[in-house]
Order: sequence, then C-alpha cells, then structure tokens
Amino acid sequence: MVLGEAAGAAAHLALELGVAARSVPLAELQRDIVAHRGVLIHYRDVHRDHPSFKGLQLLGVRGALPAWEAKLDQALDAGEAQRWNALAGRTFAEAGMARGTALERLWQPAGGDAGAAQSRTGGRAAG
Repeated sequence: MVLGEAAGAAAHLALELGVAARSVPLAELQRDIVAHRGVLIHYRDVHRDHPSFKGLQLLGVRGALPAWEAKLDQALDAGEAQRWNALAGRTFAEAGMARGTALERLWQPAGGDAGAAQSRTGGRAAG
C-alpha cells in the first residue's frame, strides 16, 4: 500500500508541476507523503499522531536517527544538532533541545508561514 501511495502522490505532483513522474523533486514528494501521514521510515516509539512524527520522517529518511527508536525526550548534543541542521539544509535544532522539539520545529516552514508546511495535494487521502 505504501508503494502505491507514493506512486499516486508522484503522479499527482507530476501533473501539477507539468513534469514526468521521475522528474518530481524527491524532497517535495517525501514532504507530500508525510503531510498525509505516510510513513517513510519506521520508528517503534513514535506513532503517526505524535507532533514530532512529520519532522522525524523527513530527517529520519536522511539517516539522522539510524536506530529504530527516536528517543524524542533525549537532548541533542552540539554535534548532533549541527548534523541535523546540515541534513535539513537549514538551522532549526540547537544543542540541549529535546529531539522531539527540534523535529516539530523542522516540520514548520523556515519563514513561519504555517500554510507553506502543508502539501499542495491536500485532498489526497492518507494511508
């Protein structure tokens, strides 16, 4: 089902962007899937309804948390915060911040526009 959802999301974005499905930007496709509560990578200690789920999916698929547990209450050290910021391509995490708090920040748009964090395919059903 997950593969079908990803294919459908890619097809929808391709039509919307006027490009071939293989030309849909991967980051945009991943963000769309996560916006609809799709799972990119499994963590046994975080459910889809958790406020950190979306940020965790976006960063987890990039290798930031290689174990099967996110440990959202654990504080980031300086090196981990720096690595997470580099993986995300923007500054959102700080040393001493709880992982969950940082991941919630990641999902929020950099400019503070809450609408920008939402997918353009808002009507598509989530899995």
